[in-house]
Amino acid sequence: MSYLIVTCRSLLWMLVSIGIVAMHVFALITPEWLHRQDKSFLSALVSSTPSTTTLNVTQSNGPDSIIFRQSSALGLLTRCSETYSVNPAIVLAADGVANITEDCEWIRNFSELPIWLWKVTVVFYCLGVVILALVGVIAVFSLCFKSICRKSLFTVCGLVQAIAGLIILLGLVMYPAGWGSDAVVELCGSDAAPFQFGSCSLGWSFFVAAAATVLTFACAVLSVQAEIATASDDVQDEILKGKYVICLP
Repeated sequence: MSYLIVTCRSLLWMLVSIGIVAMHVFALITPEWLHRQDKSFLSALVSSTPSTTTLNVTQSNGPDSIIFRQSSALGLLTRCSETYSVNPAIVLAADGVANITEDCEWIRNFSELPIWLWKVTVVFYCLGVVILALVGVIAVFSLCFKSICRKSLFTVCGLVQAIAGLIILLGLVMYPAGWGSDAVVELCGSDAAPFQFGSCSLGWSFFVAAAATVLTFACAVLSVQAEIATASDDVQDEILKGKYVICLP
């Protein structure tokens, strides 16, 4: 016989289990992991390298204009670049930029990741998120089912969440080790090195990922409390009264 048992702690565990998946996915698909702080044209020109700079001079009705494309942000699966269209005379006079457009794109294949450390990061991070997504689905059914193969559903899911959190944490540790890659040097300048992001700063996507990882471990701990709440004497009393829908604080 199945009972619908809802307590504050079990409901909170279920909602947090779903929420951390959304946070991890959001962090994964957004490009704001690393972004350049100074986005002026001259700063972008100085920080670029000859092998990665694209300069095209086009003739219009007025003076020649320079079209310059430079990376502006890097994520795990996405990246952004800015296109500067400037008048050389204005640049020499006051660092003026006539027009700036920014576009972002997905990394089309695994080989486009700038360094093998980031490939490890993506694999670990995606693996952890998939595991957490499966737990999130199971968490919804925890309202009606309390065991898996005679083991507590909350205990099993909490253990799996802790393992997924460790996998994601390993990926996040690998991420700053790859800051010495050419793509990061192009974005952040020659001072960029492993665990040193040069003239860049960490974007909000990284902090969302870090917060979601902390919540992942907190959720694993919360699963223990959810198990205690749904197996309490108060729940057993409600079952003995013949109730099939049980809501307790």
